[in-house]
Amino acid sequence: MSPRAGRAHRREPVNAGLAVAEDGCASGQYGDRTVDSTAGRSDERRVRFERGLLAVVLLAGFVWQRDLVIIVAAFAVAAALVPGGVRPFAVPWDALVANRLGPPRRTVADRQVRDGDVVLTVGLAVATVLVLVDLGLVGRIVAIAAGMVAALEAAAGQPLASWAMHHVRRRSR
Repeated sequence: MSPRAGRAHRREPVNAGLAVAEDGCASGQYGDRTVDSTAGRSDERRVRFERGLLAVVLLAGFVWQRDLVIIVAAFAVAAALVPGGVRPFAVPWDALVANRLGPPRRTVADRQVRDGDVVLTVGLAVATVLVLVDLGLVGRIVAIAAGMVAALEAAAGQPLASWAMHHVRRRSR
């Protein structure tokens, strides 16, 4: 008998089980305070899943020397930058995993996620141009660097690309 055999599965809203205070923060079942994910924030698990999937796709393209993977990944990450658009790497998460998990305990600001998408899009755009001008090896190296950034973000949960964008903005002032 599986550990879930006796449990009834039900779908709950994202903020189920959280008491939301006036300041927009919520107290979880363990007493920690989590920011309401509906107010410009994304579930950290979803973002980490997206970055991990991007890293796996880019690493697979590098190993099997398929340059088309770089181009497709560049367009997929760029599609996430369109306002109101779909996030292609989050589709498996939304379809298969999100409804089975409870509400998020940690969230990431949408601006940080967007900054990370911008950095990854620029890196993959450079790799795409290099691949298209017949510099496939150099393009694959740039793509593997973008894949390493995505893998580090997925593993550490730290927005490295957002940190880089923050420093670029600060220096340009």
